[in-house]
Formats: sequence, C-alpha cells, structure tokens
Amino acid sequence: MASDAASFFEAFFHELEQRGVPYVILHSYQEMPERIPGDIDYAVPHVDLPKLRKIQIELARRHGWALVQTIQHGVFAFFGVLVNSQNPTENLKLDACSSYARACRFLVPESVLLAKRIPHRGFYIPAPASEFIYVLAKLYDAKNKSPAQYLPRLKELWLKEPPTAQKYFNDLFGDTGRNLAEWFERPAEEWSRLRAVMLARNWFGPVLMLREGGRIVKRVLKPTGFCLAILGSDDAGKSTLVARLRALLAPCFRYQKVLHFGPRVFQEPKQGIVADPHGRAPRNILASWLKVFYYFAEHWAGWLSVVQHGRICSMLVIFDRSFDDLLVDQRRYRLRGTSVLVRILRRFLPKADRTFVLSAPAQLLHQRKSELPIEELERQRATLCQLAASDPRYVLVSTEASVDEVARVVCRHVINFLAERERKRCTKLP
Repeated sequence: MASDAASFFEAFFHELEQRGVPYVILHSYQEMPERIPGDIDYAVPHVDLPKLRKIQIELARRHGWALVQTIQHGVFAFFGVLVNSQNPTENLKLDACSSYARACRFLVPESVLLAKRIPHRGFYIPAPASEFIYVLAKLYDAKNKSPAQYLPRLKELWLKEPPTAQKYFNDLFGDTGRNLAEWFERPAEEWSRLRAVMLARNWFGPVLMLREGGRIVKRVLKPTGFCLAILGSDDAGKSTLVARLRALLAPCFRYQKVLHFGPRVFQEPKQGIVADPHGRAPRNILASWLKVFYYFAEHWAGWLSVVQHGRICSMLVIFDRSFDDLLVDQRRYRLRGTSVLVRILRRFLPKADRTFVLSAPAQLLHQRKSELPIEELERQRATLCQLAASDPRYVLVSTEASVDEVARVVCRHVINFLAERERKRCTKLP
C-alpha cells in the first residue's frame, strides 16, 4: 500500500540526512508534516542538487509513489513533483534550491541558507537570520506580494538574531540609509521601495548568465509538459473523461489547456455545442480536399505556436479529438473522398505523447445516441482499433467500465509515462 503524503515527507527528508545531504525547509514549516500548505521550499548544497532526482525516484519506487516532473526553473533551483501512483491528488511538490536566485539576480547564497540549521519536529529549519533574509528576498519576487502581510513574521525573526539579520540585510540591499530597527518603524508601503534596490544591485555575472542560457536551451530541448489526445465516437465519454483527467492530473503540471479537435490559429474557436454535427450535407470532393489541407496547416501552426510552447512551459495539453478524427468521422466535418489524403497527411504531423482511443460496442453507443446507424458506428470502431494498433503511442481503452475507472486507467498510463521519462533522463545525467 502506498504511503500517504505525511509519511513520504518524513521518509524523504530522513533519506537526505541518511545520505549526508544537509538541508533546511525554508519557511511555512510550523505544521508540517501533518499539514503541508503548498510547495515545500527547501535548500541543499549546490553539489547535492543533481542527486535529488535519483533519490526521489528510488524513494518513490519503495513507497508506491512516482516522480512525474523535475523542472529546473533556475540556475540553482529544481522543482520536483511526486504523486501517489494510485491517487495522484495525494502529492508533494518539492522546490529545491542551493542559493536563492530570482530573475537573473543572485540574492542569498547557500552558505547563508544552511548556516546554523536547527532541528524542528524531526526535520531541519534555518537559523532565524537565514530565514529572515530568505523570506524578505522572496517577498520581492514577481508575485506582487504585500509587505504588510510578511512584516510581523520578519520582525519576529529579526528580533531573534538582530546583528546577523542586519549583516545579511546589508549584503542584499547595501546602504539604505536606515538600519532594520528604523525600517520596522516605517509603514509597510515604504518597504516596497526595497524591491527596486534589491533587483538593481544583484545581477548575475557573465558566468551565471551563460549557465542561465544553457538552462533555457535544455528546457526547450527536453520539455516537461505533456500532450495527450482522446479519440472516440460520439457519446464514447470523451468530454467527461477530459474533465476527470484535468482534476486527477492537475498536481502534475503547472498549467492545463484543452483543445477541441485542434488549435484554432486561423479563426476564433466556435462557442457552444453543435446540436446536430452530422446533419449538414457533405462538401464536394474538391472542397473537401481543400478543407483537409486547411486543417493540416492549422494543426501544424497550432502545434508550433500553442502545443510546443505549452510543453516547454510544463503544461498539460489535451486534444478532445485530433486530426485523426477526420478518418473516424468524416461526416462530422462534411468531408467526402478524403480518407487517402488524410492517411497521407497525418504521417507528417507531430503526434501527441499519448493518444487514448476510446472503444465501446456499437449497440451501446447507439443506445446512448441514435443519431448514427449501427453500421456507421461499427465502421468507426474498426477505424479506431486500426489507429490504436498502428502506433505504440496509441492506447486502446474500453469505455464499458465506469467513467471513474476509465479515468483512473488513463491517468495511470500518463503517470507511468511521466515516471519513465524521469527515469530515462536521470540515467543520462553525468
């Protein structure tokens, strides 16, 4: 049986200590591990950052979990997402850094973050002055936080180590004309002025700028997002499955985007539901071919501008139907005589990481919606099965089970794919 989040939390940080990796949980640790408010920000020495992925993979395997994402979002920062393999809504988001840097600024060195760490409830936290300067620097990130919300905690930490906190403050902000005692007497609005001071004086040098450029190139070449497509006849449960997957897989990705049939690059997406998609007469053959070429061009443009960008940005992109649907249900798209053309063109389109092909008996689909004759539904099912057998990236899923069970099956496939991708990338590390 898989561990719960609190147990995995304890196991992970115990494992770091056992392996000689010193760490501190940087803030919001007061009620951990029973209550984990969000991302767990923690610091380790820079030499140990590359070890974290392998440690997390090994530990996850032992506890019935999976490492599904490792995102290097800074020169000194790696964000890992671990989920319970059977229930991905139970998860941990581990945001590791060595030194704290933001927006190409070097802000707090690891020697400060890890100095004089303190045991607390079975794990380690920073010394008060170290937590003070980290929380203060993080206050001025890109999220427009209100200083008033943080000043009580900052004052509490400052009072525990005033001289050390003052030294760290001077290192980060330089001479501001006031010491911390004077700053804490000023209104919260004045603290906002420190943001510009901090950002102006802590720029990366040439070496770190080169490393930042290399990090960005790696993100482009090895995207951390995921693209899946769902195919199936009408009333096979595609829309319901999409909704379930969005909820189940939400912890694994920063963002989500659902595309109906494909990215609408050349025109605005249609609003609302088409009541009778099969009721309109098909186009003639010439118009049908031109329409297929139009769809082909739009899919390519959408892949480059929407899908690939989303994958680089750690997005889950879901196609509710894809270009392949032109083979399955030509009548929906008012096409005639285009099967050969579609089969040729689809070979030149980039494929989703996984395409899930929903299959159900024609009689069952006909009972749900009698718009199409059973013969047509049988033909669609045969085409779907052929597609599923044509490529290992296609997975045939029976929809005779409950919607929740189908969603769990698809979710497990996605989690296994992500975990295997992490394992392969880990083995390629030096």
